[in-house]
Amino acid sequence: MSKFMEDEVKKELEGHFTKLDDKVRLVYFTQKNACGTCADQRELLEEVAGLSGKVELEVFDLVEDSDEAKRLGIDKIPATAIMSSED
Repeated sequence: MSKFMEDEVKKELEGHFTKLDDKVRLVYFTQKNACGTCADQRELLEEVAGLSGKVELEVFDLVEDSDEAKRLGIDKIPATAIMSSED
């Protein structure tokens, strides 16, 4: 069993992910000195992304990647945007 998801939940998600036509991007924003909540969210997103080749995790720093954060309307961390492969 993983830290955040039980095996049953993982299998259910894997089933949903097989139905995706295109890739999905999990665009995650954090900072260098991230809080515990940020670290937990990143671990969860890594688990989710690891369930399918159709789900990609991209990690950005809110300060260093401020242009991308502004483009997506993100101004606090932790934050995750779920995007299509075309966005």
